[in-house]
Amino acid sequence: MNNVRKRRKDVSLDKLTVDIDKNVIKAIILESYNEIEEQKRSKHTPTEFLKLPLSLIFGALQIVLGFFALGFFVTPFLTLYNKGVDFANIAAGILSIVIAILCGLFSLICHKTGKEVDKETDKYYIVAYFSAIVSLVALIVALIGLIKVI
Repeated sequence: MNNVRKRRKDVSLDKLTVDIDKNVIKAIILESYNEIEEQKRSKHTPTEFLKLPLSLIFGALQIVLGFFALGFFVTPFLTLYNKGVDFANIAAGILSIVIAILCGLFSLICHKTGKEVDKETDKYYIVAYFSAIVSLVALIVALIGLIKVI
């Protein structure tokens, strides 16, 4: 009879041990999952705030360069129509069309760069993009200030 009671206790202890082990494993997995989700949320939040201004900047540059390209492309035809065919007008027209092509290419580059920024998930890469754009804007503002002084 003692053997039977001993076995029952062993079985119940083993079952209890297995249940405790399962609960501990579930708790560890749940805790690590919550930590991973917390890291994902905190990791992507700053990048989303930097992606928006970068996308807006590249979108605005794309639109402005597109209008410049259109203007530089139409200008030689209007000049030739209004002033007639002359060597200076033809040379200016060719130069204007070349500038229009370059503005169009830069507009496409800005479009593709904006799409790449939207796809990017690396925080440091986006911060580097943002720093480069801010420094470029600061350089342009400084050059405008210098030209006004002169």
